[in-house]
Parts: sequence; C-alpha cells; structure tokens
Amino acid sequence: MPYVLIAPGAYLLPTGLQVGGAPRSLIGTGAAKPRLTRTSQGPIITIDPAADVTFEHLEISGATGTTPIGNGIECGDAPVGARVVHLIDMLLANNSGNNLYSRGCTISAVRSEFRNAGFAGVATQDTTGTFDGCSVHDNQGGGIGFDGGLYTLTNSFVYRNTGGAGINLFASTTGSRLEFNTVIDNSGGFGGLECNGGSVPSTLPNNIVARNTPRNTYGNTCTFPSSLLVDSDISQLHFKSPDAAPYDYHLTAGSIAIDAATLSTVDHDFDGQARPNGAGRDVGADEYVP
Repeated sequence: MPYVLIAPGAYLLPTGLQVGGAPRSLIGTGAAKPRLTRTSQGPIITIDPAADVTFEHLEISGATGTTPIGNGIECGDAPVGARVVHLIDMLLANNSGNNLYSRGCTISAVRSEFRNAGFAGVATQDTTGTFDGCSVHDNQGGGIGFDGGLYTLTNSFVYRNTGGAGINLFASTTGSRLEFNTVIDNSGGFGGLECNGGSVPSTLPNNIVARNTPRNTYGNTCTFPSSLLVDSDISQLHFKSPDAAPYDYHLTAGSIAIDAATLSTVDHDFDGQARPNGAGRDVGADEYVP
C-alpha cells in the first residue's frame, strides 16, 4: 500500500485534492496535525470512484463556497461500497458546507473530531458507516445525519450542535447500532436524537441523551434500553464541565451513569480505556476511571 507522509505546516490547495486508485494512505507527521485547505471554492478533498484511502493525523479545514459546496471531505454518488474512506485521528473543522459528506460510500472514522461546520458535522446518504471514539460538536446544521444505509456509532460525544438534531437516524434497513454515546446540549431541529425510520425499528442501548432542545428524542421507531434520557437537570450525571468552556462531558465520581449499562461486547470507551472499569460498564461515551 503506498504511503504519503505529510510534513507539519499548512498546505493551500488551489483546486482541492482528488484521491483515487489503489489503496493508499495520507499520514500527517509531527505533534500538530498538518492542515490542508483550499483557496478556491469547493470541497478540499474529493474521493474518486474505486478509491480506498486512509487519512491519518491531518486537519481538513477552511473550505468555502455554495456551488460547489465547501465540504471538507466529499465522497459521493458512487454505488455503495465502491469508494472506501478511513479516518484516523482526524480533525475536520470550519468548513462552510459539511465537514464530511458521503453518498454511497463506505466510511470508517476513529478518534476523529468534526466541528464548526456551516452545515452538518457528518452528512451521509446510503452509506455504510462506522464511527468510534469521535466528537461531533458546534456544527451549525446539526451533528450527524445518517440517512439510509447501515451505521455503527459508539463511544462518541455529540454536543452543542445547532440548526438540526444532534443525530438524525433514518434507518431504511435493520441493523444500525448506536451504543455508548453522549448526546447533549444540541438545539434546533428536533433536538437530541431524531429517529425517523418509518416501520424499521432500532434499539439504541446505553446512551446518555440529555438537555437537548426542544426535546431529547423524536420519532417512535427507536427504543432506548438502559439509556439515560434526562431533560434539564443533569446534576446527577456529574459531568466534568457541562456549563463552561472548554465543555467536557466526561463522568466524575457519583454519576448515575456509572455501572448502569446492560451487557455489551463494547470493550473500550472514547479515550480507549477498558470497559468495564468496576462492577459494570458505564452509560455514555466515557467509562469513569478514578
């Protein structure tokens, strides 16, 4: 597999970067993530058909434009599975469109952050997506849109997104899995977690869904076993810093989320720490470690 190592610094791409062909990896080096941006309007990264590409330890930020849309990474309009994108330790931020847009692709993201987009943090259609240990926050068009396709979202924080739901799940097939996530302080649209799957039911266990407006959940096709749905008084959840920046929704001692999850095969949390740590697994993205 070809590897391209990217030295620290900022890279100004006049027309963006198109990536395709055989499996390849673009890997940033140095303590700070190298930054890729585009000086003209449109997406910074475009994924070509039949691509299998890994992006690691990079910042993709600053896309502008409405025609074409200023998405951070755009993977679209291919048959499902024809384009494969892996994101590892990535920052997608401050793009005028969506930080990540996918239509008909296969996407995996671990330890990655999606923030401050003009549209959604993550916007997908007919996609196979796996997201673990991610944070999606402060996006102006909602946090995550899962429209059709098949999705797994675990160990992730989705918070302070506006203009749309924290998570919008439109499950057209059975099998999507949303477990051990903390969805909090999202506002606009339908609030925290919109579950609009027609007749397709989804079971979403062991999540914290709290203090979202106008409501925590919307729709009647999802159930939330062993999840904590808390409207306004979140004091019993004992978050580290829920009301002042830098916002931190990790658990502290005394939280009602500690040891409250049902049995699961998930063996780690947002920080990569082992689950369980104690008598049982903790509800939400964080496993409390004293």
